[in-house]
Amino acid sequence: MSVTFWSAEAAKAQFVIPPTSEAGYEFVERYGMKFAWIPRDLGVQRKSERKGSPRILKRDEGHFMGCFEVTQGDWQRIMKEKFEDYLRGAENGSKELASRNLSPLKPAFFLDYNAASRFIVKLNEYETHAANNTRWVFSIPSEQEWEYAARAGVRSDYLTGKVLMPHAAAFSFSLVGLDRKKLPDEWFKELRMYDNLDSPCVVGSRSIANHFGLYDVHGNVSELTRTLVGDITELPGQILYISKGGAWCLNMESCSFKTTGWSGEKSARPWTGLRLMAQEIENSKGERN
Repeated sequence: MSVTFWSAEAAKAQFVIPPTSEAGYEFVERYGMKFAWIPRDLGVQRKSERKGSPRILKRDEGHFMGCFEVTQGDWQRIMKEKFEDYLRGAENGSKELASRNLSPLKPAFFLDYNAASRFIVKLNEYETHAANNTRWVFSIPSEQEWEYAARAGVRSDYLTGKVLMPHAAAFSFSLVGLDRKKLPDEWFKELRMYDNLDSPCVVGSRSIANHFGLYDVHGNVSELTRTLVGDITELPGQILYISKGGAWCLNMESCSFKTTGWSGEKSARPWTGLRLMAQEIENSKGERN
C-alpha cells in the first residue's frame, strides 16, 4: 500500500528510532508502522535464541505496541481517505482543518472511539487476507495495558521523574494550577529553549523514548483506551472511554501517567488520538505463529 504525501518536504521526512530499545527489546514493522515488543513481566530476563527476533520472551508473555501514535499518513494509507476528509466529517472537526495541524507525519487527532475502531477493523481485515504465516490482531489497549507499556518500569509520574521536563514531551507550558516552587530551576531554563506548541507535532520529534522504545507517552495527543469511564454527571447518557498521556494543548499535570482524560463513542475531543496494540494469534493449523 502506498501513501500520497501532501508535500515533497513531508515525503522526505523519515522516522528515526534506535535499532533496539534501551531495555534491549527489538522492533518490527507492520503496514509501514513501527511496533515494539512489550514483555508481560518486567522481572523476566530471557535472551532471544534467534538474532533479529523481536520476541525476547515467549510470545504468550507479552504483546506489541506502536512506537508512535497513529499518524495522519497511517490513516490515509489504511483507510484510503485523506485525513482532512475525515476531519470534515467529524463532529465539529472542520474547524480543526488549519494547515498547521495537518501533516502525514503528525498524529491523527479528533478521534472518537468509533473512528479508532474503524481503523482497527480495517487493519484486521488486511491481516485476514495477508499472504504470510504470521497473523496479528490489532486492538485499542486497556488503560492498564497502556500505562504498563508507557511506564516501562518507571514508578514516578513522568519519564523524567517528579516533573515533566520541556525537552521530553509536546505539552503546554501553562503554569495555571501548578505550584511554581515545586518546579526545578532546570525546568525554567529549558522553557526558554522550546516553543509552546499551538498544534500537534511530528510524532517523536518533541519526545524521548521510554525503555521499550515508545515515543510520545507524554503529550502530543491523548491516546484512547478501551476502558470505560465512570459516570460523568455533566455528560449523562454518553458512553465514554478513558484516554491517557495528555496532549500538546494540556499542561504538565494532565500529561502524567496517573492522569486520565476521556473521549466519547461518537463525540471526539480535538486532542485525542490512538496508539495501537497488537498480538499474535494461532494459525489455521492450531500452531502459534
